[in-house]
Amino acid sequence: MVSVYAQKIVADGVKLAVKRFGRGIPVICLTAVGHDAGDFEFLAERLGHKFEFICIEWPGHGESERDHRPASAMRYAELIEAVVWDLSIRQPIVIGNSIGGAAA
Repeated sequence: MVSVYAQKIVADGVKLAVKRFGRGIPVICLTAVGHDAGDFEFLAERLGHKFEFICIEWPGHGESERDHRPASAMRYAELIEAVVWDLSIRQPIVIGNSIGGAAA
C-alpha cells in the first residue's frame, strides 16, 4: 500500500480534501461526480514509485466540504487552479474522468 498524505486546501472559500500518493512527477487526478480519491489508489500502488498522484476531491465528495456555488466543469477548473497554485505545482500531468476530464 502506498502511503497517503492528506490535507485540506481552501479554494475560493471551499475546504477541499487533497490526497497525495507516491513521489515523483506530479499527476493531478480528477474524478467523476460521486467518486473520491480512492479511484486512483490502484494506479498509485502500481506507479507511486515514479509519480506523485495528487487527488482533489470535489466539493461535497469524500472529505471535501460543500461549495457555495453550483457544480460545473468551469467551477471545478477554477478550484483546481487554486489548489495547484497553493501547492506550487508547475506543469503537472492532469488526468480526469467524466466531469474531471471536462474540468481538466
